[in-house]
Amino acid sequence: MTFLRKFSSLLNGIPINTTLSPSTYLYLVIEMKIEFEKQFGKGVDPWYAKAERWIKKKFKNPFIQHLALGFITWLKEKWIEGKIDLEMTNVDSQIEKLHEEWDEEERKQFAPEYTEKPSEVKGLMDMEIKNPVRWEDLP
Repeated sequence: MTFLRKFSSLLNGIPINTTLSPSTYLYLVIEMKIEFEKQFGKGVDPWYAKAERWIKKKFKNPFIQHLALGFITWLKEKWIEGKIDLEMTNVDSQIEKLHEEWDEEERKQFAPEYTEKPSEVKGLMDMEIKNPVRWEDLP
């Protein structure tokens, strides 16, 4: 009887049927379930974590809760795919810009120098073309 009174005090004075044996009562105490969630890390929780917590608090019906959590999971996958597509498009544009800059530098670096001067002969021009690439620079 003292065993049951101790556990009754743990349950905030809820009256206990004293006909239960201590082993049966212990089984009932073990079946109590405590659920909690903890987010680790700095910063703000992402929208999908907030939505999942809201669904778990709002909907007590397990069927509706399961459907809503499945919908959030589906939305999260679509959101991640969209972010990946957006980032890949951004990377592609950066690569094209970098290639254009490299092509421009290559044209400036390896383009021949071209100069024209008036010639001694009337109506003709003297042209001079210099190649900036030296023989030593070639692979």
